[in-house]
Amino acid sequence: FFPAVVSLSGAIYVMGGVCFDANVSLVERYNPVTDSWKKVASLNQCKGQLAGCVMDGWLYAIGGSDDGRRQGIKSVEKYHPLEDEWKPVTPMHTRRGALGISIQILFNTYIYYKN
Repeated sequence: FFPAVVSLSGAIYVMGGVCFDANVSLVERYNPVTDSWKKVASLNQCKGQLAGCVMDGWLYAIGGSDDGRRQGIKSVEKYHPLEDEWKPVTPMHTRRGALGISIQILFNTYIYYKN
């Protein structure tokens, strides 16, 4: 439970989450055309209660909670389906778990977050 779920290019991605007492790094992609699931590259860090979004063709896994004390984490990772690899992004200044994400496109592209 508590994974991040996003849609990109007609597929649904389920990222991270909590399995019993531990966070997971597993990422799976659902193809509604073939009605099938496929494991893709795992997150670099196990994350539960994370937020996910899509921006400029990249999936983002933002914040979340650590395994032990369920404290928020600062990490941000991005994924491109053609590369099938998660890459670290500059972390947030503040630890955040169970957060919400909003994308607003004006003159530049930014990701906004709120606990």
